[in-house]
Amino acid sequence: MLAEVTAWTPISMHAFYQQVFAQSPVLHCEIWQRIRVGKYVIDEEAITGLHLDGFPTEVHGAAVYRVEDGRIAPGRRDVQAFDVSRSGV
Repeated sequence: MLAEVTAWTPISMHAFYQQVFAQSPVLHCEIWQRIRVGKYVIDEEAITGLHLDGFPTEVHGAAVYRVEDGRIAPGRRDVQAFDVSRSGV
């Protein structure tokens, strides 16, 4: 699988990240690159220390956020795409 794209609802995002943080005490995310296009921000991320069934411990991905008044709009991490085929970040 080259990449997996996920669209989130606020409830599904909260449940996913609650599990991630509970199971990944050494989780670390680096933003390698950030692009702003109008109301949207696209982050290229490198994530290490992930401990979650079905995911490798290191992933490379992109996240898209909608921004309002200089902040991520509530419940609006719109899309994530992770390249889980890469070994190492």
